[in-house]
Amino acid sequence: MPARKMKPVFLVICEGQSEATYVDFLRQTFRSPIKVITDVVGTSINKSLVARKTNAIKLTPTDNVRVFLMYDMDVERINRKLDECSCVKALSNPCFEVWYLLHSKGVVRSLDSNECIKKLKEAQPVWANYEKSKLTDSQKLFLKDNLESAIANAEQLKEGANPSSMVYRLVKELMSN
Repeated sequence: MPARKMKPVFLVICEGQSEATYVDFLRQTFRSPIKVITDVVGTSINKSLVARKTNAIKLTPTDNVRVFLMYDMDVERINRKLDECSCVKALSNPCFEVWYLLHSKGVVRSLDSNECIKKLKEAQPVWANYEKSKLTDSQKLFLKDNLESAIANAEQLKEGANPSSMVYRLVKELMSN
């Protein structure tokens, strides 16, 4: 009998609570073994910290751990530290909310974080009362129903540019497992 292939464990190292809230939503949606680490904030991210966090969740040497960094790209000194880490980047520019906005429409013009949140609140009625780090049931349903559109919209953008979001990388991995 062939050996069973172990499902990967997704370690998502987040910048803050908004990202962790979304990853919790993904965990519920895909029922995948996602480990979320939200204690890595700001400039404390570095290559050795990622390695320690990865090793801490491995139960056996053969565990398949997929590491994603989910950060905003609006702080240049953090971007340099993220570049040094060799794991999958699920970065958003200027902020995580651009990923939510991509569920409603494509975004082509550069914007700052405040402008992005304002556009999100105006994009669809479901987002009118959006609060960072929280997702209502209707917002979760909207995100789930419009996931394919968000992926398509994100893939049209130049990675790392303003605007862009690479969160679709994590979502596509979860969809394929």
